[in-house]
Amino acid sequence: MKMMRNYLLLLMICFITSGYAVELPLYAKWQSLHTAYYDEDQSGKELSWDELYRAEFGLNTVFYKDTIFKMAVDTEQFFDESHLRLKSIYLGVIKNHWVLAAGSKEHGFGGETAMNSYPILARGFDPYQYQSMRLNSLELIYHKERWQAAFNLGGNVHNQATAMIDILSSQREDYHLGFHQEFRAMDNHWRTPVLISAIKADYSPEAGRFQLDNSFAVSLLPGFDATQAHHELFLQSEISYQATASSSFGAAAQYQSREYAPKELQLYQIRVRQDFKDFALIPITELNVIESDRLWQHRLLGRYYLAPHKSIGIFYEYSHFDAQNPRHTVGLELDFTVDYAAASGL
Repeated sequence: MKMMRNYLLLLMICFITSGYAVELPLYAKWQSLHTAYYDEDQSGKELSWDELYRAEFGLNTVFYKDTIFKMAVDTEQFFDESHLRLKSIYLGVIKNHWVLAAGSKEHGFGGETAMNSYPILARGFDPYQYQSMRLNSLELIYHKERWQAAFNLGGNVHNQATAMIDILSSQREDYHLGFHQEFRAMDNHWRTPVLISAIKADYSPEAGRFQLDNSFAVSLLPGFDATQAHHELFLQSEISYQATASSSFGAAAQYQSREYAPKELQLYQIRVRQDFKDFALIPITELNVIESDRLWQHRLLGRYYLAPHKSIGIFYEYSHFDAQNPRHTVGLELDFTVDYAAASGL
Protein backbone atom coordinates (compact mmCIF):
# COMPACT_ATOMS: atom_id res chain seq x y z
CA MET A 1 0.00 0.00 0.00
CA LYS A 2 2.83 2.37 0.92
CA MET A 3 4.68 1.65 -2.32
CA MET A 4 1.50 2.21 -4.31
CA ARG A 5 0.93 5.60 -2.64
CA ASN A 6 4.48 6.71 -3.36
CA TYR A 7 4.21 5.48 -6.93
CA LEU A 8 1.00 7.42 -7.53
CA LEU A 9 2.57 10.54 -6.06
CA LEU A 10 5.59 10.29 -8.34
CA LEU A 11 3.32 9.56 -11.30
CA MET A 12 1.37 12.75 -10.56
CA ILE A 13 4.58 14.80 -10.47
CA CYS A 14 5.78 13.30 -13.74
CA PHE A 15 2.41 13.94 -15.39
CA ILE A 16 2.37 17.57 -14.31
CA THR A 17 5.92 18.27 -15.39
CA SER A 18 6.13 16.15 -18.55
CA GLY A 19 6.88 18.26 -21.60
CA TYR A 20 7.42 21.41 -19.51
CA ALA A 21 10.79 20.77 -17.87
CA VAL A 22 12.29 23.97 -19.26
CA GLU A 23 9.31 26.25 -18.72
CA LEU A 24 8.20 25.22 -15.24
CA PRO A 25 10.08 26.51 -12.14
CA LEU A 26 11.30 23.14 -10.89
CA TYR A 27 13.60 22.85 -7.89
CA ALA A 28 15.23 20.08 -5.86
CA LYS A 29 16.87 20.18 -2.43
CA TRP A 30 18.99 17.76 -0.39
CA GLN A 31 19.96 18.31 3.24
CA SER A 32 21.72 15.89 5.58
CA LEU A 33 23.44 16.00 8.95
CA HIS A 34 25.79 13.23 10.13
CA THR A 35 27.27 13.33 13.64
CA ALA A 36 29.53 11.21 15.82
CA TYR A 37 29.85 12.07 19.50
CA TYR A 38 31.70 10.88 22.60
CA ASP A 39 29.91 11.11 25.95
CA GLU A 40 31.34 9.63 29.17
CA ASP A 41 27.90 9.70 30.83
CA GLN A 42 26.58 7.05 28.39
CA SER A 43 28.02 3.98 30.06
CA GLY A 44 28.67 1.20 27.55
CA LYS A 45 27.83 3.49 24.63
CA GLU A 46 30.22 6.36 25.02
CA LEU A 47 30.73 6.64 21.24
CA SER A 48 27.56 7.05 19.16
CA TRP A 49 26.53 7.92 15.60
CA ASP A 50 23.45 9.78 14.45
CA GLU A 51 22.13 11.18 11.18
CA LEU A 52 19.25 13.22 9.80
CA TYR A 53 18.33 13.81 6.22
CA ARG A 54 15.59 15.24 4.08
CA ALA A 55 15.03 15.60 0.34
CA GLU A 56 12.53 17.95 -1.28
CA PHE A 57 11.48 18.68 -4.83
CA GLY A 58 8.61 20.46 -6.47
CA LEU A 59 7.38 23.53 -8.30
CA ASN A 60 7.78 27.12 -7.23
CA THR A 61 4.85 29.42 -7.91
CA VAL A 62 3.40 29.02 -11.43
CA PHE A 63 1.00 31.58 -12.90
CA TYR A 64 -1.13 30.57 -15.88
CA LYS A 65 -3.82 32.98 -17.03
CA ASP A 66 -5.98 33.50 -13.93
CA THR A 67 -4.66 30.52 -11.91
CA ILE A 68 -1.79 30.02 -9.47
CA PHE A 69 -0.20 26.69 -8.56
CA LYS A 70 2.70 25.41 -6.45
CA MET A 71 3.59 22.16 -4.74
CA ALA A 72 6.37 20.37 -2.86
CA VAL A 73 7.12 16.72 -2.11
CA ASP A 74 9.66 15.63 0.49
CA THR A 75 10.99 12.65 2.38
CA GLU A 76 12.60 12.34 5.79
CA GLN A 77 14.41 9.59 7.63
CA PHE A 78 12.42 7.39 9.98
CA PHE A 79 14.88 4.85 11.36
CA ASP A 80 15.89 2.89 8.25
CA GLU A 81 12.95 3.76 5.98
CA SER A 82 12.04 6.86 4.02
CA HIS A 83 8.46 7.92 3.39
CA LEU A 84 7.54 10.11 0.46
CA ARG A 85 4.84 12.65 1.28
CA LEU A 86 3.08 15.60 -0.25
CA LYS A 87 4.57 18.44 1.81
CA SER A 88 2.40 21.20 0.36
CA ILE A 89 0.07 21.92 -2.52
CA TYR A 90 -1.65 25.17 -3.43
CA LEU A 91 -4.10 25.83 -6.27
CA GLY A 92 -5.89 29.16 -6.64
CA VAL A 93 -7.89 31.37 -8.93
CA ILE A 94 -7.07 35.09 -9.28
CA LYS A 95 -9.79 37.69 -9.87
CA ASN A 96 -8.65 41.31 -9.74
CA HIS A 97 -7.37 41.78 -6.16
CA TRP A 98 -8.86 38.50 -4.91
CA VAL A 99 -7.45 34.97 -4.72
CA LEU A 100 -9.57 31.93 -3.86
CA ALA A 101 -7.39 28.87 -3.22
CA ALA A 102 -7.42 25.38 -1.75
CA GLY A 103 -4.48 23.39 -0.50
CA SER A 104 -2.44 21.83 2.26
CA LYS A 105 0.63 23.24 4.03
CA GLU A 106 2.61 23.22 7.25
CA HIS A 107 1.74 26.04 9.62
CA GLY A 108 3.11 27.37 12.89
CA PHE A 109 5.24 30.07 14.48
CA GLY A 110 8.93 30.87 14.86
CA GLY A 111 10.42 29.22 11.79
CA GLU A 112 12.86 30.02 9.00
CA THR A 113 15.47 31.84 11.08
CA ALA A 114 19.25 31.45 11.05
CA MET A 115 19.34 30.45 14.73
CA ASN A 116 17.62 27.18 13.82
CA SER A 117 19.91 26.28 10.91
CA TYR A 118 23.51 26.23 12.20
CA PRO A 119 24.12 23.47 11.37
CA ILE A 120 21.22 22.51 9.10
CA LEU A 121 18.64 20.14 10.63
CA ALA A 122 20.04 20.93 14.08
CA ARG A 123 16.50 20.91 15.47
CA GLY A 124 15.19 18.06 13.36
CA PHE A 125 12.56 18.27 10.65
CA ASP A 126 9.94 20.58 12.15
CA PRO A 127 10.10 23.92 10.30
CA TYR A 128 8.20 25.70 13.08
CA GLN A 129 9.18 25.97 16.72
CA TYR A 130 5.70 26.53 18.19
CA GLN A 131 2.20 25.15 17.54
CA SER A 132 3.27 23.36 14.35
CA MET A 133 0.37 21.75 12.50
CA ARG A 134 -0.86 20.52 9.11
CA LEU A 135 -3.40 22.95 7.67
CA ASN A 136 -5.77 21.66 4.98
CA SER A 137 -7.94 24.61 4.08
CA LEU A 138 -9.86 26.88 1.75
CA GLU A 139 -8.22 30.31 1.59
CA LEU A 140 -9.58 33.70 0.55
CA ILE A 141 -7.04 36.51 0.01
CA TYR A 142 -7.50 40.19 -0.72
CA HIS A 143 -4.32 41.91 -1.91
CA LYS A 144 -3.80 45.57 -2.76
CA GLU A 145 -0.58 47.50 -3.12
CA ARG A 146 1.55 46.80 0.00
CA TRP A 147 -0.89 44.96 2.23
CA GLN A 148 -3.07 41.88 2.14
CA ALA A 149 -5.61 40.05 4.28
CA ALA A 150 -6.21 36.30 4.22
CA PHE A 151 -8.88 34.06 5.74
CA ASN A 152 -8.39 30.30 6.06
CA LEU A 153 -11.01 27.74 7.03
CA GLY A 154 -10.10 24.07 7.38
CA GLY A 155 -8.03 22.03 9.84
CA ASN A 156 -6.95 18.42 10.26
CA VAL A 157 -7.93 15.28 12.16
CA HIS A 158 -5.78 16.12 15.21
CA ASN A 159 -6.49 19.85 15.58
CA GLN A 160 -9.97 19.45 14.08
CA ALA A 161 -11.68 22.59 12.77
CA THR A 162 -9.35 25.59 12.35
CA ALA A 163 -10.05 29.17 11.29
CA MET A 164 -7.46 31.93 10.94
CA ILE A 165 -7.11 35.51 9.78
CA ASP A 166 -3.80 37.03 8.62
CA ILE A 167 -3.15 40.69 7.91
CA LEU A 168 0.21 41.56 6.36
CA SER A 169 1.26 45.18 5.99
CA SER A 170 4.37 46.49 4.24
CA GLN A 171 4.40 50.22 3.59
CA ARG A 172 8.04 49.98 2.53
CA GLU A 173 10.12 47.30 0.84
CA ASP A 174 12.43 46.86 3.85
CA TYR A 175 9.98 45.81 6.55
CA HIS A 176 6.93 43.58 6.97
CA LEU A 177 4.46 43.59 9.84
CA GLY A 178 1.97 40.76 10.20
CA PHE A 179 -0.98 40.18 12.55
CA HIS A 180 -2.47 36.73 13.01
CA GLN A 181 -5.60 35.49 14.78
CA GLU A 182 -6.41 31.79 14.89
CA PHE A 183 -8.90 29.40 16.46
CA ARG A 184 -8.35 25.64 16.70
CA ALA A 185 -10.99 23.27 18.04
CA MET A 186 -8.17 21.27 19.66
CA ASP A 187 -4.74 22.38 20.89
CA ASN A 188 -1.57 20.48 19.91
CA HIS A 189 -1.11 19.26 23.49
CA TRP A 190 -4.31 19.89 25.44
CA ARG A 191 -7.58 18.27 24.50
CA THR A 192 -9.25 21.66 24.52
CA PRO A 193 -9.97 24.54 22.12
CA VAL A 194 -7.29 27.22 21.78
CA LEU A 195 -7.21 30.81 20.57
CA ILE A 196 -3.81 31.94 19.22
CA SER A 197 -2.82 35.57 18.63
CA ALA A 198 0.51 36.38 16.97
CA ILE A 199 2.59 39.25 15.65
CA LYS A 200 5.55 38.96 13.27
CA ALA A 201 7.83 41.88 12.43
CA ASP A 202 10.77 41.72 9.98
CA TYR A 203 13.15 44.54 9.14
CA SER A 204 15.68 44.00 6.36
CA PRO A 205 16.75 47.14 4.45
CA GLU A 206 18.26 46.37 1.08
CA ALA A 207 21.16 48.78 1.54
CA GLY A 208 21.40 48.48 5.33
CA ARG A 209 23.59 46.43 7.62
CA PHE A 210 20.98 45.42 10.21
CA GLN A 211 18.42 42.65 9.88
CA LEU A 212 15.78 42.01 12.51
CA ASP A 213 13.26 39.17 12.83
CA ASN A 214 10.70 39.01 15.67
CA SER A 215 7.86 36.59 16.39
CA PHE A 216 5.42 36.65 19.31
CA ALA A 217 2.50 34.31 19.97
CA VAL A 218 0.15 33.77 22.89
CA SER A 219 -2.22 30.81 23.25
CA LEU A 220 -5.37 31.27 25.32
CA LEU A 221 -6.95 28.04 26.55
CA PRO A 222 -10.32 28.14 28.33
CA GLY A 223 -11.36 25.85 31.15
CA PHE A 224 -12.58 22.70 29.46
CA ASP A 225 -13.15 19.27 31.07
CA ALA A 226 -9.98 18.56 33.13
CA THR A 227 -8.02 21.48 31.63
CA GLN A 228 -7.84 24.65 33.72
CA ALA A 229 -8.00 28.03 31.98
CA HIS A 230 -4.50 29.34 31.28
CA HIS A 231 -2.28 30.94 28.65
CA GLU A 232 1.04 29.97 27.04
CA LEU A 233 3.70 32.21 25.47
CA PHE A 234 6.23 32.01 22.66
CA LEU A 235 8.76 34.70 21.74
CA GLN A 236 11.62 34.65 19.27
CA SER A 237 13.95 37.47 18.28
CA GLU A 238 17.00 37.52 16.03
CA ILE A 239 19.29 40.34 14.94
CA SER A 240 22.25 40.31 12.59
CA TYR A 241 24.77 42.99 11.71
CA GLN A 242 26.94 43.05 8.58
CA ALA A 243 30.13 44.67 9.89
CA THR A 244 32.04 44.38 6.61
CA ALA A 245 31.49 42.76 3.23
CA SER A 246 32.98 39.51 4.57
CA SER A 247 32.13 39.49 8.29
CA SER A 248 28.88 39.55 10.26
CA PHE A 249 27.58 39.13 13.80
CA GLY A 250 24.31 37.57 14.97
CA ALA A 251 22.42 37.22 18.24
CA ALA A 252 19.15 35.42 18.91
CA ALA A 253 16.84 34.46 21.75
CA GLN A 254 13.82 32.21 22.10
CA TYR A 255 11.44 31.80 25.04
CA GLN A 256 8.52 29.46 25.62
CA SER A 257 6.26 29.19 28.66
CA ARG A 258 3.68 26.41 28.96
CA GLU A 259 1.74 24.40 31.55
CA TYR A 260 3.35 20.99 30.97
CA ALA A 261 6.90 19.78 31.52
CA PRO A 262 9.28 21.27 30.78
CA LYS A 263 7.29 24.38 31.69
CA GLU A 264 9.88 26.93 30.64
CA LEU A 265 12.31 26.78 27.72
CA GLN A 266 14.91 29.40 26.84
CA LEU A 267 17.50 29.53 24.06
CA TYR A 268 20.22 32.14 23.59
CA GLN A 269 22.69 32.20 20.72
CA ILE A 270 25.65 34.36 19.68
CA ARG A 271 27.47 33.73 16.41
CA VAL A 272 30.09 35.30 14.17
CA ARG A 273 30.61 34.63 10.49
CA GLN A 274 33.76 35.30 8.50
CA ASP A 275 33.81 34.66 4.74
CA PHE A 276 36.93 33.79 2.76
CA LYS A 277 35.93 33.67 -0.92
CA ASP A 278 34.29 30.20 -1.17
CA PHE A 279 34.69 29.31 2.53
CA ALA A 280 32.90 30.52 5.67
CA LEU A 281 33.99 30.09 9.29
CA ILE A 282 31.17 30.30 11.85
CA PRO A 283 31.84 30.06 15.63
CA ILE A 284 28.64 29.76 17.70
CA THR A 285 27.83 29.70 21.40
CA GLU A 286 24.39 28.53 22.55
CA LEU A 287 22.77 28.34 25.96
CA ASN A 288 19.64 26.20 26.40
CA VAL A 289 17.82 26.72 29.72
CA ILE A 290 15.35 23.90 30.37
CA GLU A 291 13.60 24.95 33.58
CA SER A 292 16.57 24.90 36.02
CA ASP A 293 18.98 22.90 33.78
CA ARG A 294 21.52 24.67 31.59
CA LEU A 295 22.99 23.16 28.44
CA TRP A 296 25.98 24.95 26.91
CA GLN A 297 26.98 24.26 23.30
CA HIS A 298 30.12 25.74 21.75
CA ARG A 299 30.44 24.99 18.04
CA LEU A 300 32.93 25.79 15.29
CA LEU A 301 31.44 25.30 11.82
CA GLY A 302 33.25 25.59 8.51
CA ARG A 303 31.33 25.66 5.22
CA TYR A 304 32.74 25.32 1.74
CA TYR A 305 30.52 26.63 -1.08
CA LEU A 306 30.91 24.72 -4.31
CA ALA A 307 28.37 27.09 -5.90
CA PRO A 308 25.50 29.30 -4.69
CA HIS A 309 23.11 27.25 -2.51
CA LYS A 310 25.45 24.23 -2.55
CA SER A 311 27.67 23.76 0.50
CA ILE A 312 29.57 21.16 2.52
CA GLY A 313 30.06 21.84 6.23
CA ILE A 314 32.25 20.28 8.92
CA PHE A 315 31.95 21.18 12.59
CA TYR A 316 33.20 20.39 16.09
CA GLU A 317 30.99 20.93 19.14
CA TYR A 318 31.81 20.96 22.84
CA SER A 319 28.67 20.75 24.99
CA HIS A 320 27.84 20.05 28.61
CA PHE A 321 25.23 20.16 31.35
CA ASP A 322 28.08 19.60 33.79
CA ALA A 323 31.49 20.96 32.76
CA GLN A 324 33.12 17.89 34.31
CA ASN A 325 31.44 15.54 31.81
CA PRO A 326 31.35 17.23 28.39
CA ARG A 327 30.19 15.74 25.12
CA HIS A 328 32.45 16.02 22.07
CA THR A 329 30.73 15.98 18.68
CA VAL A 330 32.03 16.10 15.14
CA GLY A 331 29.68 16.40 12.21
CA LEU A 332 29.22 16.69 8.48
CA GLU A 333 26.41 18.70 6.88
CA LEU A 334 25.37 18.78 3.22
CA ASP A 335 23.05 21.42 1.80
CA PHE A 336 22.38 21.32 -1.96
CA THR A 337 19.63 23.15 -3.87
CA VAL A 338 19.08 23.14 -7.62
CA ASP A 339 16.67 25.73 -9.03
CA TYR A 340 15.95 25.12 -12.71
CA ALA A 341 13.86 28.29 -12.97
CA ALA A 342 16.84 30.41 -11.90
CA ALA A 343 19.11 28.47 -14.27
CA SER A 344 16.82 29.10 -17.24
CA GLY A 345 16.26 32.75 -16.30
CA LEU A 346 12.52 32.47 -15.60
